[in-house]
Amino acid sequence: ARRPDGPEDANPMNRRLPAEVVSRRKGENRAHPGKAVKEEVAPSHLSTDLKQVLAMKPEARSKWLAKAVQQAHPQDGRLSPKSIYDIIAHAKFANDLNEKMGQRMYRVLHANLSLFSTKQQKFLEKECALAKQFAVAAFAPVPGAEEEDTTAADAMEDMMARCRAFVRERQSERGERNIQEGEEAEAEAAEAAEIPPVGTPQALQAP
Repeated sequence: ARRPDGPEDANPMNRRLPAEVVSRRKGENRAHPGKAVKEEVAPSHLSTDLKQVLAMKPEARSKWLAKAVQQAHPQDGRLSPKSIYDIIAHAKFANDLNEKMGQRMYRVLHANLSLFSTKQQKFLEKECALAKQFAVAAFAPVPGAEEEDTTAADAMEDMMARCRAFVRERQSERGERNIQEGEEAEAEAAEAAEIPPVGTPQALQAP
């Protein structure tokens, strides 16, 4: 700035532009103010190649299914339900699975049926190879579990009965002891009443 009454100030700081404060809100879309920026989803490293998944060993296929349904959930979004449906619905997806593993995989699938369309849910729940082989047994009661529960309940009841009997026995013993102590106290009181105090005529007459 030039001074009105003198030469221009040699200090360059006097000729600087006024400061400007710029703030930027986190997550705000600059192209469309007021709209939040959609966060980018990290890509999934889980294979959705049909041949690769079907070639996996049963244990690896079981782990694949658990991860696939997790990543297909809207909260995750790394996989689309369509990309995993085609694999799960394949006739060979249940090949070489033993009973325990097949039942576990069907339970995982059944718990995540809401990921798929109504038509897809119906097929996966009842008609796919995994459902045909393991759906019935997946939620059936474990053989012998009811007998084990009954045996455990009987053992618990027997133990409680013994505890109650022990408590009653202890209470009875305390009651008998209290009665005996009371009888002894009464006898002592009666004896004391029969002996006259020292110095009384009855005591002087005593032999």
